[in-house]
Amino acid sequence: MTAAEWKRLSWQDLELEFCSLCCNLGYHAELTCSGADDGVDVVVWDGNVKVAVQCKQYGRPVGVRVVRELLGAMDDHGAIKCALVAPGGLTRPARAKAEARGVLVLTAVGLTHFRGWP
Repeated sequence: MTAAEWKRLSWQDLELEFCSLCCNLGYHAELTCSGADDGVDVVVWDGNVKVAVQCKQYGRPVGVRVVRELLGAMDDHGAIKCALVAPGGLTRPARAKAEARGVLVLTAVGLTHFRGWP
């Protein structure tokens, strides 16, 4: 899928497509319940490591509040790693927070090249 195609998906399709991408790469991945997902849209298992994934399909870059919420949700879900799927990108403060805390950030371009967890 191209970067432009990732950007055009609805939020529901973004979650579904990312979950499918992870499964196609050989990971066990599941969508969380629609609606009140407590900040985690997809749970992926990298071997025995649980990864909490939040997908944000905004028409603008995601702010630092979303990164903070994901970090809290990662702990709440008992995950060891987390990722933020944001085709529209992140603000500078959000990117800085994500990098400082080890959050994998996947923008539209990153999604086109995603081949698995580092």
